Amino acid sequence: MVASGGVVYSAAADGQLYILDADTGKFIQKKFFGVALGTQPTLGQTGTGKVRLIQTNGLGFTGGGLGSIPGTPGAVMVFGLPDQLPQPQVITKEVIKGGTKRSH
Repeated sequence: MVASGGVVYSAAADGQLYILDADTGKFIQKKFFGVALGTQPTLGQTGTGKVRLIQTNGLGFTGGGLGSIPGTPGAVMVFGLPDQLPQPQVITKEVIKGGTKRSH
């Protein structure tokens, strides 16, 4: 996992890149890649100072990084990060627990 700007990015074997608030640990967002992610992301910067998130998959890793097979296809993906990340979503749901009233 890598942290920058108050945000933590963590790749997981379930194919998700989880984006969390670094201070609270609250979920902000996730990105599904469709394959197990065996390596953690890294951050870089363009010549103009724009931050980029770099994530690899495949590239010699199988089973989410449990073994290495040379020549395994993969990809290097680079994502531009917004200047301001979305705020954590707060979802509230009222649940009414009810039953059937019976007469005896």
